[in-house]
Amino acid sequence: MCAKLCAKGSVTCLGLNHRSELNQFNLADDLFEPFRPYLDLYVMNNFSNASLTDLDPVTKAKLVDVLNQDISISSDRKNSHRRTVLSATESVVIEFSRRMKEEKVVLELPLVIPDLGPGEEMDERSLE
Repeated sequence: MCAKLCAKGSVTCLGLNHRSELNQFNLADDLFEPFRPYLDLYVMNNFSNASLTDLDPVTKAKLVDVLNQDISISSDRKNSHRRTVLSATESVVIEFSRRMKEEKVVLELPLVIPDLGPGEEMDERSLE
């Protein structure tokens, strides 16, 4: 994501919410935040605590595979479409760059948690 931001001419140390003077990637951190709940849920559903303490090659491969998982992204929750996590992060960077030039702030972001009705609880099926 950071390389894509640089390619689009963004100054990555200038974030929207992240403002650490020691962090050269504040903007990338900000744009990645909407993906964090999905990644947390992926790790929670696919790994036990024990498997993450020993990062062997198989575990590392499973962690990297999260980039190939499909997620829904949308700017309005009504017209969502499916993309891989990797493709969605690239789309966020492209949209962010375009929106900054047009001075618009609406981005297509991941839809991680679906709208739940009264009494409904989220489980793995909610993500499909």
